[in-house]
Amino acid sequence: MAVEIEIDEIEDGIVIGRVITEGGHLEIMAEAILDGRRLTLRGLNVHGVGVWANQLGHVKLRKIVLETMEHIDVDELIVEGAIRITGAGPGRKPRPIRFTRKAPPAVRATPT
Repeated sequence: MAVEIEIDEIEDGIVIGRVITEGGHLEIMAEAILDGRRLTLRGLNVHGVGVWANQLGHVKLRKIVLETMEHIDVDELIVEGAIRITGAGPGRKPRPIRFTRKAPPAVRATPT
């Protein structure tokens, strides 16, 4: 699944943009906090255009996240969603979700 990222605006740590996939795109807005190789998206809001979360499923959403991490070049991404105003559990703040990239295997020295 190819992913393209477009950033419309970054102001005072707030990022507004979109993640474009083959089936549609996800518009995003969040406070972005970069700490070394970790990116935290606090208060993340996502709106699907031509695609909905239930259409994507967990596997495709994870692929989108991992490709986004590759594009941004971070090893860890933490999503702290915003308080829900509709849908499952309005008024509830979802728990943070942590994604990591797998490190390449260590190269072992051959004994001499």
